[in-house]
Amino acid sequence: METNGLLQQQGGSRTYMYFSKLIEFESEFPIIEEQQRIAEFIKILDKKIQKEILKHQLVNQKQAFMQQMFI
Repeated sequence: METNGLLQQQGGSRTYMYFSKLIEFESEFPIIEEQQRIAEFIKILDKKIQKEILKHQLVNQKQAFMQQMFI
């Protein structure tokens, strides 16, 4: 099955793009400054996620300690 220069094998999950179609491919990327802002945002978000994971682990540990105290 071929769609827009991409070939998909029947029953497979891989999509192939031929070089002749690849050289015609055009894509726009944000300017470097925007890429840097996006990267910084992702870093900040990642740090917040890590803090929330740690907070969740500490809450669970606290609950376990509290349960052990009243056995």
